[in-house]
Amino acid sequence: MPDVSVLGSGSMGSALARVLAAAGLDVAVWNRTADRARALDGNGLLPVERLADAVRCAPVVLVCLTDYAASRQVLAPVIGETRDRIVVQMSTGTPADAREMEAWLRPRGCRCLDAAIMAYPRHLGTGHARVLYSGPGEDFAAIGHVARALGGTAAFLGDDIALANAHDGALLTFLYAATCGFLEGAAIASAAGIPLEGYADDVVQLFPALEHTVRGSVPLIAAGRYDDDEAPLVVHSVALRQLAAAGREAGVPGPVAAVLEERVRRRMAVGAPREHIAAVFEELRGP
Repeated sequence: MPDVSVLGSGSMGSALARVLAAAGLDVAVWNRTADRARALDGNGLLPVERLADAVRCAPVVLVCLTDYAASRQVLAPVIGETRDRIVVQMSTGTPADAREMEAWLRPRGCRCLDAAIMAYPRHLGTGHARVLYSGPGEDFAAIGHVARALGGTAAFLGDDIALANAHDGALLTFLYAATCGFLEGAAIASAAGIPLEGYADDVVQLFPALEHTVRGSVPLIAAGRYDDDEAPLVVHSVALRQLAAAGREAGVPGPVAAVLEERVRRRMAVGAPREHIAAVFEELRGP
């Protein structure tokens, strides 16, 4: 009997299967395009033709498909086979997706966890891998051997099934925003004839300042008090207008500085021009 089944043999699913097998686990693999699963045959990997067999044959089932809609479409015909299995959803989704999947699976007798992989496929099985898990703690404990086999850090965030996706979404929002800023800056630098290698070196030098802003913002947000005489919103507003203009001059459409400047102006409009830039959080938080 395999220790774990992996549904999905794309780049991430294949990496999951190989790393688990390399750690000494017996791994069943299934893919809608059967040839992809067959390509993984050997070295502890067992391609399975029938989806029902892939779900039935192992106590732990990792689902690594395009998204939750694809996962539900795949699992629907074999939903009865998930009884007494621990299904770990590793597909891309939102907190609402995670809750809906749990509400669909659990009444069928399925135990379920949600997981977010904070790594590229090549990092699985190394110290660089970080996988976030959420759902019932006893279910996470039961897949400990699988989580450890993936290497790096297996972080259990709590019993709320939505926590892994929420944390993943928060981190990726930051990462993509930072990437957008870097690329817009590269466009401005390139337009001015600045070598991009030198620009990139200087960007890295800004990391300590960014860390200072990140860590300094947390207690301000927690307290709901944002007084700042050193670099208040009114100062940032002027700088952001100039940066947006520089972006437009360089041909950057819809510069990110303009988006942040609009949020700063909204916060200033409520009578808070002397606040720390962390006060923009109040414009972003939900009701």
